[in-house]
Amino acid sequence: MSYISFQDVYFSYQGSADDSVRAVNGVSLDIEKGKVTAILGRNGSGKSTMAKLINGLLIPAKGKVYVDGIDTADEDRIWDIRSQVGMIFQNPDNQIVGTTVEEDVAFGPENLGVPYDELHKRVAEALEQVSMSEYAKSAPNMLSGGQKQRVSIAGILAMHTNCIVMDESTAMLDPAGRRDILDLVMSLNRDKGITVIMITHFMDEAALADKVVVVGDGVILDQGTPKEVFAHRDLALKAGLDLPPVNNILYELSKTFKDIDITALTMEEATEQVVKALAQN
Repeated sequence: MSYISFQDVYFSYQGSADDSVRAVNGVSLDIEKGKVTAILGRNGSGKSTMAKLINGLLIPAKGKVYVDGIDTADEDRIWDIRSQVGMIFQNPDNQIVGTTVEEDVAFGPENLGVPYDELHKRVAEALEQVSMSEYAKSAPNMLSGGQKQRVSIAGILAMHTNCIVMDESTAMLDPAGRRDILDLVMSLNRDKGITVIMITHFMDEAALADKVVVVGDGVILDQGTPKEVFAHRDLALKAGLDLPPVNNILYELSKTFKDIDITALTMEEATEQVVKALAQN
């Protein structure tokens, strides 16, 4: 059984009295526990709506979303879902609620009723895991964007969640900050088995995933491993996605050299393909 399951899900944002925008249009999708899943799409594709449906921030108008077998529409179980699935949003400043870093990290587990001694322990452990222990007494507004996202991740870890949903969480960070956050999240998946769902339009982030889902106009256009999805070049471009630079380079080379695998994900793989092609010509 999948950890997160969309079953023929529909959701619309209401506009004017006679108008609505169907953001999710009959989506069925299974996400495995302990895996990294990237959901890709242009702005307005419905990917961020899917993220909010996973966390129970939005409830389907039709269909069902299940988290570890729990129906997100079950109001009596909403805190069970929130304690399992933590979200990191795009703007770090929109997530800060405490006057100090440790207060901010404590906010989630405190609302779950974690006893004080256990709460203090969880906060300290979570800050250590994200390398922010030295900032425990600092004011969050004095931190960099990347550090604020680390604090948000610490807050999720302190709740002992099993899943992190990153809703364009790296979009407002500089390249170094984005790389640091990605490294941290991937290490949490690798070392602690935390399920990661990345809502993104960065193809290099998607290349790190176990599974990639391409969304457009509220429907799933494609899904599979990164190599499988990137192999469907025309479909990805039609969906408004920019393929990783390494794939674009190999695609251009494939016009001259035969048998080049244009789905290589790293420069090492790309170099191997080029060397192989040159040796055959």
